[in-house]
Amino acid sequence: MLSKILNKIFTDFLWPKWLGFISKSDSPRVWKKTFSTTAIQTNTLSKNLAEEISKSPSVVRLMVNTFKPDRNFPSAEDYAISIGYELIQKDYHFSLEEKIKTWQIRNFSAAVRREWLNTINENPILKARLKDIRDKHPSEFMLENASCDTSFDSILQNPNKLRKLYFESFTTPDKTEEVIVWLPNEYDVVAWSPDKRITVKVGLNASLGADLGFIRVGQDYSLFDTSNEVEWLQVAYRDDARAIETMNFGSRSVGCATNHILWCK
Repeated sequence: MLSKILNKIFTDFLWPKWLGFISKSDSPRVWKKTFSTTAIQTNTLSKNLAEEISKSPSVVRLMVNTFKPDRNFPSAEDYAISIGYELIQKDYHFSLEEKIKTWQIRNFSAAVRREWLNTINENPILKARLKDIRDKHPSEFMLENASCDTSFDSILQNPNKLRKLYFESFTTPDKTEEVIVWLPNEYDVVAWSPDKRITVKVGLNASLGADLGFIRVGQDYSLFDTSNEVEWLQVAYRDDARAIETMNFGSRSVGCATNHILWCK
């Protein structure tokens, strides 16, 4: 009985409140505090930088996916991929006093994930919700996919590998369409020729859209239709009611249009 009450508080009050923060390109207080606390305790990143990172779209995605039953519980490497990607992106400007090293990203990623699990475990509402959708106690995730060791440095040190892994992580098991992401080269230029282009295929469900952080500045996006002709992204939106991003490619769409335009050609 208590579990049902706590779950109702989450779905009727807490989740809509979180979506309100996301619609303002911000992060909920509990998520921001998790990042600032980790920064203070580990001395890996500054408190200000950690709080700024907590608001970036792909990092907020980690919070959202924690409580989405159709998404895997984010691993420490998922955190490192998102944080590493955000730090090399051009559409978010962070207060960087000096270049962040790979060991800092790895250590902070593993630590902030652990702190998030501690926060969930100590909050009756979050704990009840996690147990309801995952059928697991928060402590069971503490040692599950919790490692982000030196073997991951080769990814974090290579922007091309990092971008590829980042976008591949958006592929969903119920995919119905394949979106092609055209990535920039070492000169931050998207190449179109077959011998120089860098692309990633991402499978998405066309009735829904993509997780937060999929549409970013510096890339281009296309679809192949049944005639093998390319259709380029025309408009991208954010669906604040579901915390997802949607796209229009001309004659076809991935998700539905909303009033919040993220990008327009």
